[in-house]
Amino acid sequence: MICPCSTVPYFCHTTPAALPFGIHYAFVWTLNVCGKLEVMKLLVLYRPNSEFARGVEEFLRDLREVYSVDDRHLRVVDYDSPEGTAVASMYDIMNQPAIMVTDDDGGYVKHWEGASLPLQEEVAGYLHSYQD
Repeated sequence: MICPCSTVPYFCHTTPAALPFGIHYAFVWTLNVCGKLEVMKLLVLYRPNSEFARGVEEFLRDLREVYSVDDRHLRVVDYDSPEGTAVASMYDIMNQPAIMVTDDDGGYVKHWEGASLPLQEEVAGYLHSYQD
């Protein structure tokens, strides 16, 4: 069923396409069915002067470059700052570094915390989610 909320029957999005010489992004036209493409946000809490800082900063750099995550969808907060303490308390985060996915309104979706960071593909997969 075409979405009654939209006058556009199709929408265009990119998807990774595995080709013999590497992964590239292909444009795909998809039928606009009734539903909502929900944009998620990524919050990263870490201590910039800790032993985990370099790994977190490389993770973020690669996430920005490979998956085109921009500052509209990414917020990096110092774990020891007043904002970081408030966020950690609100979402019950006990360890750093912590990577958390929220919906556009700040609702909790998923988080990882501690020394072992998740795969970038897993985090990127949460950033755009199709919701019925």
